[in-house]
Amino acid sequence: MSNLMELLKDIEVEWKPLGEVGQLIRGNGLQKKDFTETGVPAIRANLSPYPLD
Repeated sequence: MSNLMELLKDIEVEWKPLGEVGQLIRGNGLQKKDFTETGVPAIRANLSPYPLD
């Protein structure tokens, strides 16, 4: 995380838990039926129980 902190050192940042800014809808990827042409963009991430660096 040191690289991220270096990039943000001169910027005011409000840190929030992910649950405050988004919602986990599924635990295993996204199905085609979950997508629409409008609305909120979705992301997919491969999360592991290890810290990000």
